[in-house]
Formats: sequence, C-alpha cells, structure tokens
Amino acid sequence: MEEKIVRNLKYLIRNAAINYRNGFSWNDVKLTDEFKNVYSKYLSEVKSSHSIDFNEYTAVLTTSSNLQIFIPNQWFALAVYAKEVCRELLKYKAYFEKVVQNSFDCSHDTALILRGASDKQIVQKFSMSLREILEDEYNQIEDKNMINEAIDYVTKFVTDYKWWSGSKTIDRGDFYVSVILNMLNLVNASQGYVADITYAYCTYDELDSVTNEIASFTVDLGDSTWQDYDDSINYSFDDIEYPNNSLLDTIAETPRQNIIHISGKTKKEIKIKT
Repeated sequence: MEEKIVRNLKYLIRNAAINYRNGFSWNDVKLTDEFKNVYSKYLSEVKSSHSIDFNEYTAVLTTSSNLQIFIPNQWFALAVYAKEVCRELLKYKAYFEKVVQNSFDCSHDTALILRGASDKQIVQKFSMSLREILEDEYNQIEDKNMINEAIDYVTKFVTDYKWWSGSKTIDRGDFYVSVILNMLNLVNASQGYVADITYAYCTYDELDSVTNEIASFTVDLGDSTWQDYDDSINYSFDDIEYPNNSLLDTIAETPRQNIIHISGKTKKEIKIKT
C-alpha cells in the first residue's frame, strides 16, 4: 500500500491528543547524556545565540537577549507527542508555499484571501496549481486518487482553520505553535517553549532520531504507550457536538481515564467505531 501524500490533520491531531492524555505522566524526568549533548549541539548550530544548562530534573535556557527560561524536563518528553503533528503541519505549509511561488505573488495576502474560502475563484486557482505540482511530483504513483485526496486536504488546510484548530495564518513562521499548545492543553504565555522543542525534534535530524521513543532519551521513564487509529476508518465526527466547534476542547475537558476511543455522541465518553 502506497504511503499517503499527506495525512488527515484532524485525525492526526486527535490521535496525538488522545495518546498524550492517556499516556503522559507528570513525574520527574531525567534526560540521558546523549539527548543533552544533541540538544546542546542543535542550539549551537541552529540557535547560536542560545545556550542551555541541564540540571537533574530541569534545564535553564539563556536567550540572545540574556533572558532565562526555566524548563522542567517533562517538557522535553511531552513534546514527543506533538512531533508527528508538527511534522505534518510543516509538510502542509510547504505545499502552500510551493503553490504561492508557482501561482501567486504574496504568501501573506494569499493566506488571508484563502482563509474562509470567501473567494471561490482564488480557491479554485490554488487547487489547480496544487494539482500541477502534485502530478509532477508523483507522476509515477499508481493510485491517482491519492493526489485528489491530497488536494482536498491541503485545500481544506488553507481555507478551513477549524479543521486543524489553527489560529495564526499559515504564512507565519509560528503558525503551528497554538495547535501544539492546545493539543497538549498548555498555556501559551508560560509554556510556549514546548512548541519550540517540538519544532526542533522535527527539523534537526539528530534530535529526530534520538527522540523516536520517550524511553530512548529519558532515564527510567519507560516507553510511551501509543495507539495508532487508522485515519482511513470512517469516524463519525459529525455526530459529536463539540464546544466552540473544537475537538481539542472536548479532549481537554475529558478525564484521562474516559478517553478510550472516539465516535460516540457524548463529551465524557468518546469512542471509535471499528
């Protein structure tokens, strides 16, 4: 079976949020020396004006303006749960940028016009340009429906921000931050650096490799239990009444022990049809 061009963001975010709620524990976390070395290397190479000092259960990040961020080591572990979401969001954005480069003049103006899909001609122009790009990139693909699916998903990404719980326009460098923090039920003002950690995991190969499993870079924390829900299954999301039309709000308000699966009609017991 051929790998999807892009994955369904709504299901991916839902899947990651449930696994985080079911699997993460706010116990004290010790990090391996390998992880500390790789993260320090990342900062020196990518964020050269930043430095970090690791303690047993915490870390202190010093920024270019000499401000200090005190980081509990749990942040490095919980960021793993948002890793695949961040990676996919960046992949979606890359296609948006390719279309802009191919058919539009300004990424910011294009993002604003596409959001909400008020200008149908612009949306159609975007989809047609995306088709040209995908058909060129995947000219050897056997299942042509995968291209149609990718066009639907990416077009939905640029027009329907509720679908992926987006807030800031996708042309911004930090567009993914609020999605990650909402998914992990974190407060932006005080815990925003978690999204930066997640971004580092997705974009720096050595960090990506060392954080494949929580147990691989923490001491005595154990493996994270991850249940993968196949996004090809026809989940009945439309039957659920979400507050503020947000799936993440429902997950955040649901006690961890009650988050088993998704597909029922109640907010306190969410189940999946299999």
